[in-house]
Amino acid sequence: MDEPNRSVGVGEDVLLGRCERCEWSVTAGSHSAVVVAYQDHLRERHPEAWLRG
Repeated sequence: MDEPNRSVGVGEDVLLGRCERCEWSVTAGSHSAVVVAYQDHLRERHPEAWLRG
């Protein structure tokens, strides 16, 4: 996963994370939340990639 993209929302930053392997994406208010969601996604949908990480 690339570094999450930062977008400006109303009064706060919103981070966007995307999967390199499929069309999955997530938005969250912190980098750590994006990482947790991405790791959960990898574990569920791309377990071979998750095990390599």
